Amino acid sequence: MSTRRSVNSAVRPQYDRRYSETRIVNTKRILMGGLLAAVIIAVAQMLLYAGLLADAMAAAQAEKGVREASWGNALYLVTTILPGLLIAWTYAAIRPRFGPGPVTALRAGGLIWLATWLMYYIWLAPSGRGLLFLKPGHTALALLWDLAGVLLAALAAGWVYRERSNE
Repeated sequence: MSTRRSVNSAVRPQYDRRYSETRIVNTKRILMGGLLAAVIIAVAQMLLYAGLLADAMAAAQAEKGVREASWGNALYLVTTILPGLLIAWTYAAIRPRFGPGPVTALRAGGLIWLATWLMYYIWLAPSGRGLLFLKPGHTALALLWDLAGVLLAALAAGWVYRERSNE
């Protein structure tokens, strides 16, 4: 029986009660950081599409005959808030393993940027702002701008988040 116990303990890690009791996810801070991240993402998107790429987007829409969908703004709102919340939640989830700080926030932001890129394509399609309509240089600018905006949002979400203690 003692042999079996040692085999099981080698295969299955022991549960550390001290860690789970002292570190509790701070839902309030996740929501605050996520909403701040969403605002930063929205501002970055507005600067990009209404500013830097406004003429290129208008020309591409006119060339392709694409109109803005009536439900595009509602979809834009959801697909801006959701990544912000996901960034904050991911930061809170990976923080115990990678430690608090900007590097962990950048990891969380990079992961969410990669994982949600399809969501942005879905948002862009009904609005006529699809990156596939742009020239390669404009598409590269949009990709890099979006990455910078999401990473900045992740830094802000990481700055807001603090774990709460049970003690």
